[in-house]
Amino acid sequence: MDDPKHDPHLATRTSLSQDMRSSLLHCPRDSWASQPGYGGKASFFLEYHALLRRGSLALRAGLESCLGNFQPGHPNAELDDAVRTGRQLLQAAHHHHAIEDASYFPAFRQAFPKLGSALDLLDNDHRILGAALDETGDALDRVQAQGEQRGLVALAYDRARALEHLINRHLDDEEDVIIPIFLHAR
Repeated sequence: MDDPKHDPHLATRTSLSQDMRSSLLHCPRDSWASQPGYGGKASFFLEYHALLRRGSLALRAGLESCLGNFQPGHPNAELDDAVRTGRQLLQAAHHHHAIEDASYFPAFRQAFPKLGSALDLLDNDHRILGAALDETGDALDRVQAQGEQRGLVALAYDRARALEHLINRHLDDEEDVIIPIFLHAR
């Protein structure tokens, strides 16, 4: 049984529960790159996840820099760059989750029924992430539509900071669930 103190919610969990970890396919993270099936989907997923991590870091850092250098009434190319980075991140994350939800997760459920609770957790993460992606997009829309107002930039920064946390937690956990599947299913 899961530890009642272990919160499965994406925003507050710090790792997968021990019960969930014990249901996963065994393949230690530090051995992934040496596995025979690593060069295919496993390495592609890890590269795409690295792209999402870099994008979320760049968005948060760009908005943080904009806040630190904020000058009311002055056009800010740095802010334009941050918004463009944010748009690319949002598009890439939605695209990635759509493929997983429509294709990979259903196939994994069928091939590995014992991973059902882990896949349910990842599905729920996608719903939470989808809302966070939309909230971040809305904040970026407001920055673009209403001009460079410090309060709007601060709101976008807060959303980007929260999104970065969610993305990093989700991707770490998703890799622990998914990469061993790719490596076992060669």
